[in-house]
Amino acid sequence: MQDISVIDTRRRINDAVQSLFSNLAEDISHDINLTGNLPSVLNFGIPKISKGENYLGYPWIMMDYPALFHKSGSLALRNMFWWGHHFSVTLHVSGQFKDKYKSRLIDNLTHDGKPFRISIGDKEWEHHMQETNYSAMSTFKKDNLEKIWEGKKFIKIARDFPLQDLNSLITQLRKSNREILELLK
Repeated sequence: MQDISVIDTRRRINDAVQSLFSNLAEDISHDINLTGNLPSVLNFGIPKISKGENYLGYPWIMMDYPALFHKSGSLALRNMFWWGHHFSVTLHVSGQFKDKYKSRLIDNLTHDGKPFRISIGDKEWEHHMQETNYSAMSTFKKDNLEKIWEGKKFIKIARDFPLQDLNSLITQLRKSNREILELLK
């Protein structure tokens, strides 16, 4: 309780992650201009960076950019840092956006070969990568995805990065954000 260095370390890490997310937002904005196929209703303004103290017992920081969360549907690119676990990049689509992009996502994913994970869980706002919530894309074929997504209200495609890979993290996050955006082409 007397060791304030723990709090100082956490503050420095939180500041570094928020700075990383702000820099990623600039890269994402550039990549969006290249892809040019996202709806104009998305929030392309200031990235929304949020943080909390208790996702399954651990603090987190996330950035939704670009994003639209509406009763008619959601479309968001989410970058998340979950203390003690991982960084992740997730494409989250539901409602009208699920209807619009589902076929395109299936086609692009089944010809892709990238190490994405597909949400198989039933809870739209769960972000952990345990096998009850996500499964490797390599285990699916086109028919499987169509069946899984037909009965769900949302689609989530993600990639996670262990905290041990900090040296390549920035490059990997940039690359994964770009690759996930390209799935919408």
